[in-house]
Amino acid sequence: MNPTEILDERPLPDDLALDLLVISPDGGTVACAAARGKAHVVRVGAAEGEPFDEVGTPRFSPDGTTVAYRARRGKREYMVVGTKKGKAFQGVGWPVWGPRGPLPAFYVLSGRSQALVAGGAVGEEFDCVSGTPVFSPDGAAVAYSARKGAKWLIVAGARKSEMFDAVSEPVFSGDAVVFAAVLDRRLLRVRMPL
Repeated sequence: MNPTEILDERPLPDDLALDLLVISPDGGTVACAAARGKAHVVRVGAAEGEPFDEVGTPRFSPDGTTVAYRARRGKREYMVVGTKKGKAFQGVGWPVWGPRGPLPAFYVLSGRSQALVAGGAVGEEFDCVSGTPVFSPDGAAVAYSARKGAKWLIVAGARKSEMFDAVSEPVFSGDAVVFAAVLDRRLLRVRMPL
């Protein structure tokens, strides 16, 4: 058996029930989703965030300085980044951090439309957005799959692909986005320059 070393120890309040534990990329900070009675909170180190009806798993930024998580109060959902609660939506997806970005990307639901929020701005609305948003290696662009009507496309930054019957999640390859698609019962590998 390998020995372990306790690096830090902090007593938890008796009325706090832990749900999920995460640790920062550098291993220096612990965050958790927890419940106190009917209220749910996220704790980062010894600091406790605003109470909500529900909170999601906290996700650290790549540099470990900021935590983001989805939260629900009543019928409205929010993305909380650090200690700042964002705009209310009908639904909010999980935060996905880029390699260097100060803000995560995430999907939102508003009425019957869905959109991607990246860099703090709400993007174009679609009938559906799907998969995990993918950041370019430099963090300058984010790509994702979306549906309008019965057809699918890939969105990468300000660029949009043609419409297809189905698409895979995109990947960045050099100065382009590459993805698989189906059109008229043909399986395609597609490259879209940025």
